[in-house]
Amino acid sequence: MVATLVKLKTRLTINGAKRSTARLIVWILALVYVLALCVMLDMSALVVGMGQAVGYESLTGSACVLIGSAIVLCWAILPSLFFGADQTLDPRRFELFPLSGRDLAPGLVLASFIGTPGLATVLIGVAGLAFLFISQPLLFVIQLAAGVLGCICAMLACRVVITAMSGLLSSRRGKELSAVISTSLVLVLGVGGGLGLNEIMTQVGDNAAKAGPFVEGISGVLAWTPLGAPWALGWDAAAGNWPLLAAHLLLSLAYIAVLGALYAKLLDRALVTPVLADSGEVVKSDAIARAESHHGQGAWTPVWAVAARCRRYWIKDPRYSPMLLMPVLLPVLFVVLSKFSFSAEPVSAEDVFFEFTIGPSWPIIGYGLAALMMGYAISADIAMDSTAWWQHLASGQRGWVDPAGRIWAEFPFGMIYYTALGVALPLILGTPGQIGQYLAVGWVCYLVPLGVSSVSMGLVIYPIALPGESATTMKTQQMGTQMLAQLGNMLVVMIAASPVLIAAVFVPAQWMWPLAVIALVWGAGMMCLGVAVGGKIIDARGPEILSILKKNDSRE
Repeated sequence: MVATLVKLKTRLTINGAKRSTARLIVWILALVYVLALCVMLDMSALVVGMGQAVGYESLTGSACVLIGSAIVLCWAILPSLFFGADQTLDPRRFELFPLSGRDLAPGLVLASFIGTPGLATVLIGVAGLAFLFISQPLLFVIQLAAGVLGCICAMLACRVVITAMSGLLSSRRGKELSAVISTSLVLVLGVGGGLGLNEIMTQVGDNAAKAGPFVEGISGVLAWTPLGAPWALGWDAAAGNWPLLAAHLLLSLAYIAVLGALYAKLLDRALVTPVLADSGEVVKSDAIARAESHHGQGAWTPVWAVAARCRRYWIKDPRYSPMLLMPVLLPVLFVVLSKFSFSAEPVSAEDVFFEFTIGPSWPIIGYGLAALMMGYAISADIAMDSTAWWQHLASGQRGWVDPAGRIWAEFPFGMIYYTALGVALPLILGTPGQIGQYLAVGWVCYLVPLGVSSVSMGLVIYPIALPGESATTMKTQQMGTQMLAQLGNMLVVMIAASPVLIAAVFVPAQWMWPLAVIALVWGAGMMCLGVAVGGKIIDARGPEILSILKKNDSRE
């Protein structure tokens, strides 16, 4: 059974990447990139291990416990928040077979290593950490065994958490909660985590003499938990504490046995428990069909119809929940960073060729980034519709109606919000003279992405989470295509908005209000141009777009 599940996962992964030539190329490039990064880290560990001075083995071992604990913690938390990231071998697909959780558990755990994340974990957690002891063969072998046990423990923790939460996260409210939490976590860790790590490294560098006891103290606690027990074997061997090594080995095996038994029990329950389904009122008529009665005859009636339909998505579709969170969270996060992370002292002219104040710049960066992300949110709106987009195509309306309606679904609220926020933030921060600068940045960062998204939504249709799924649902082989498409769109947005953004940095303060007016006109012009170009693309590619949507509408 183990070999069968591993072969099945391998075949499904490869076949998923081979669905199209473009997807295969992206998948290969992503795999090569990850492998190159892991090999580079492993070679760095090898160099460190070969040049390691005698007496530092214990400190290296305690560092391995910290790194290994982080690996287990990430596998236990992140996949549960990004629920559905890779459900190729969903246990519920085996409901019709006479199999128990005990039969499936070993194969599903080992099959989880098939894929880019699992491969990277093995290369870093097993090979990379073992290379730190390459100069001492005995410690090298022990750390290899520790890495294997640690990776198994990490994958078991991942499967236990995901299976335990599968019922909750299968509901609509669960998907919304998962999307909101995961988005918040990415924003906080992505922006604040790097700064926090930099601060820790600075403190360790300034107090190098205290770094060793500090690291060993934390590692000593983690070594008795499921996070760090398997990884502590190399540390114990480096310290020559063989009784402690035996204790940690027995504890690691006990943790793996308990997690394995718990996973088998959860699988038994998952195989006989139906997925939760939300109950709700069935909508019997679509907004497109109802629009005429609300707005009467006229050229703009189809636009109101599309806007009404899309606005309902914003309210009820769990895939839109993270997009509603970012406009609120990003400015707050960057204001906090400006207060606690950096000094507000100007940078010396010896370092840069113009005077730029680092501290007060962070709030306006967060404000502009929030506006940009909100404007860019509709870039995949047609893909969000999935095969339901046939209603727009079959209505016989001109192509510009589709992007215009999608923009109008959020435009009134977005403009009011970012205008109010552009006035409120400088007042709260005590810099009312920057209101014009804030408005210029906010308006151009919101309106230009709306225009670019109007073009890209019909030009680049990449696979996303299907209707009814969480916003974080994404098959592993599709992530590269989505990332490349989003990177290209963001590059176009930055180029189109760069004249105003550059002026917002260099123009004197007394010219900021005229710049805000220019930003409003420039952004509105780019938005209208995008609607016109996007409409022509939809007119030309309508049947092709529907064909792509039908191809992407597959849960296999």
